[in-house]
Amino acid sequence: MYSRLLNKFMLFVVITTSFCQLALSQQVPDTAYHFKIIAPAFKHKSGSLILFDEAHGNPVSLMGLYFGFNKLLTEDGYLLSPAKTEINLDMLTKAKIFVTVNAMSDPADWDAPTRSAYSDT
Repeated sequence: MYSRLLNKFMLFVVITTSFCQLALSQQVPDTAYHFKIIAPAFKHKSGSLILFDEAHGNPVSLMGLYFGFNKLLTEDGYLLSPAKTEINLDMLTKAKIFVTVNAMSDPADWDAPTRSAYSDT
């Protein structure tokens, strides 16, 4: 009886510990890494504007998971700007490059087919 109870308790501990590890295992940016650019494409902050979409339920941001992307391109002279509001023609006209990652029209709606996060207007 005692050994069965001990086995159940040990199984409970293993399962609980596994779920705790899953909950704590989140992706984080490596903010300490530095790639030295010997010959930048542009002088500091004089390059093309890159607009980075953060307005469509994207799980990424320039200061979050795409921190390294932001840092590398900034050090290469590009200007990066997060787009935190609905994308419009004026914003796109000012930018040379538009970057979007996993944009969603409604982050709560995962039913296929998913609607486009963007409109024609």
